[in-house]
Amino acid sequence: MEAATEAGAVATTIFEGKLPGFNNSVPDFKVCLSNCSVTMKAAMKKLHGATAALKVHAHVVAKALADRAIVDVSACTLSCRNLTGDVRLILEASLVEFQKMIKIAVSFLTKIAAKTPPGPGAPLLPPPMRRP
Repeated sequence: MEAATEAGAVATTIFEGKLPGFNNSVPDFKVCLSNCSVTMKAAMKKLHGATAALKVHAHVVAKALADRAIVDVSACTLSCRNLTGDVRLILEASLVEFQKMIKIAVSFLTKIAAKTPPGPGAPLLPPPMRRP
């Protein structure tokens, strides 16, 4: 999950406009930027949620969140398909790397979830008492 988060951070910096050479005035990049700035932030939030779920041994939840992050990155990749030149190569490489890391994490989570028996549920609390 950490490797996926780091790969995502690299891709996210591009869409936050922090890298020189990415000209927002190019129409194709403007479309790509507007779509991806939202979807990459959403993907990163889902990855952070998956990491938190993993820490409390909620492997199924972590896998579901990581799967959703892959969908977000795929949507970003589609919106940037009209780019050309170096910009396209850099974006494509960083997005592919990000997806690859998430897929490795999902594969790992799938194996862990299959081996981990479901734990006992949270104890049920009695209904709240009303005061007279």
